[in-house]
Amino acid sequence: MLAFWATWCAPCREELPRINALYARYRKTPGVAFLAVDTEREADFDPSATKVSLPLAAGESDSRKNLGVYSLPTLIIIDQAGNIRLVHTGYDGAENLERMVDEQITTLLRSEG
Repeated sequence: MLAFWATWCAPCREELPRINALYARYRKTPGVAFLAVDTEREADFDPSATKVSLPLAAGESDSRKNLGVYSLPTLIIIDQAGNIRLVHTGYDGAENLERMVDEQITTLLRSEG
């Protein structure tokens, strides 16, 4: 799962702890990987300020545009064959993000076996 976000994006910062909780649930599951990609990092940003354990990466805004991501936050789940299986854009706290991601990961793990 790729989570595209930016340090200046308030909804992104609200969503990040929920993604971190999902990461904690799946981090030891073979075949499942999480990466939070900060595509527009502020120069004075301290990654330790996020208080998350999921892998964080800095990327250029072009990296998200290459995947068709034009707004933040955006979550993308990619299967092992490289196919995009889910794109979720935006965050307002109302959706059941955990259930949506759980369903996708469960489906993908079942299809591998």
